[in-house]
Amino acid sequence: PTGKEGSMTILQDAEIYRLRLQAGNSMELPFNPDRLIWVQMVAGNCTVAEERLSVGDGLGFSWTPEASTLQADSDAEALVFNLSPGH
Repeated sequence: PTGKEGSMTILQDAEIYRLRLQAGNSMELPFNPDRLIWVQMVAGNCTVAEERLSVGDGLGFSWTPEASTLQADSDAEALVFNLSPGH
């Protein structure tokens, strides 16, 4: 939200990340349990929170250790939103 490290300032309590993973790789989402997550698939397929997502799919969920890993089922690209639950 603040424009740190050359990022865009959005004036909201949110962070937006572009994630790219090669097939078979995974990434832990290092967020706070008090936050909400939205994953929007841009390319490929991945599994998160036991849900398989394809291009165009989106999934919103509360962060938990069980739902914190994104697994790329194919080469994948996604936007990951780290959001305040108050809005």
